[in-house]
Amino acid sequence: MGTDDAELVELVTNLGSFKVHNLMCTEFLKLVNRISSIFPEIEAARPRCSSGIQALCLLNRAIDKAKSLLQYCSESSKLYLALTGDVIVSRCQRSRSLLEQSLLQIQNNVPVALAVEGATFILDPYEEEAGKVVKELLHVGESASDSQESSEIKALQLAASRLHITSSKAILIEKRSIRKLLEKAGDNDSTKGRF
Repeated sequence: MGTDDAELVELVTNLGSFKVHNLMCTEFLKLVNRISSIFPEIEAARPRCSSGIQALCLLNRAIDKAKSLLQYCSESSKLYLALTGDVIVSRCQRSRSLLEQSLLQIQNNVPVALAVEGATFILDPYEEEAGKVVKELLHVGESASDSQESSEIKALQLAASRLHITSSKAILIEKRSIRKLLEKAGDNDSTKGRF
């Protein structure tokens, strides 16, 4: 049921460098790693009552959700992550709360010390600025004059600069990330239509 050491090492290796929100994601990763490192002890204590087993399952799901969020932040488009920065902060806060809630529920059922220091999540000012620029561009609309098009190009260049999308390799990686997001969104739309 729990996360093993190999899975934890894989998570750290795969998520060692986050594309955007590096400080926030690294802080969240530290929290997830601390909880994951004590999970085998919690699991070994084998809470016997149904509430203890439910709490253990809830903690395991909370760890999995946190890992999914971290993976999403490591694989997604830089521009999209900058655009949705406030949503990422909110998701990190909700995930942290779920982890803390799970630990509190299980604390009475196992003899393991479960104190976990809280993590704070804030956006990097440069990434926040890049997100605002991209949002403004999206709100401008389709009717673009030559001067407006020129200012849009400058705004995109500013966002790309702030997000370090300046080399041809970085641009290629960003294009691939956006393509994956679009494919995933298309898959979700077709799935919704079938039900």
